[in-house]
Amino acid sequence: MTTAAALKQKRLGRGLESLVPVSDRAKILTEIDITRIKTNPHQPRQHFDKKDLADLSESIKQHGVIQPLLVMQSGSNYTLIAGERRLQASKLAGLDKVPVVIRDVTSKEMLELAIIENVQRADLNPLEEAVAYQQLIDEFGLTQTDVAVRLGKNHSTISNTLRLLQLPQEVKKALVEDDISEGHARALLGASSSKMLMDLFQHVVQEKLSVRETERLVRDNNAIQLIKSTKNKSEKPLMPQKVQQFEQKLAKKFNLPVSVNLSRRGGKVVIRFKDFSDIEGIFG
Repeated sequence: MTTAAALKQKRLGRGLESLVPVSDRAKILTEIDITRIKTNPHQPRQHFDKKDLADLSESIKQHGVIQPLLVMQSGSNYTLIAGERRLQASKLAGLDKVPVVIRDVTSKEMLELAIIENVQRADLNPLEEAVAYQQLIDEFGLTQTDVAVRLGKNHSTISNTLRLLQLPQEVKKALVEDDISEGHARALLGASSSKMLMDLFQHVVQEKLSVRETERLVRDNNAIQLIKSTKNKSEKPLMPQKVQQFEQKLAKKFNLPVSVNLSRRGGKVVIRFKDFSDIEGIFG
């Protein structure tokens, strides 16, 4: 293992053991009735691939549960800290008992253990990962930098993943269902308005654009919107109705084009003419 890899592994390992060191808390390996295990209400992972569960279930039927589930005692039953996928697959395999590691932790520690364990396993979808990061921030008062250090990830990775929570619901659904990738989603977040984001999203899905094509599409549309915005700002502002009426009365009186130019300090009346006979007509 290279030095860089070893350092990375060390950072990742800090997540679970730094919270509940083995030497400080009870750690019991045993087998318990599967019906006595309650799922973790703070489980960040919400979507389980049915085929993946079926494959794991078949493996468990043949080889058993290789890695024990992590649980904490809750009265006469147990609450799952980590291992939701293994628990679901074990139920599919028809097991009556499963191997577990019982840890003596508080409810707060259980939540952080569950979140960190799930994120470190790198099998959450991007939105579930974002929810997990947000939970660490909300529940434990961590900053994005704290989360990055705790999980051994770059700060930019945490920040960019959290931005996915800003996506409209329809785009989030497409991301979870793999209609678009995380790269597509991040590119769409660069749209200058929510309406543009949805319009571009529909186009990306319909045309099956790549991430790079999506980035270019967002960039080009932002440029177009900027040009339109600049043009609109440079246009002459709408005149108050009374000023427009004044222009019309003067134009009718002198039978010449008249315009009123307003400014912060006042304004001026401009009368356009072709020759001096037009000016003479003004004085009648």
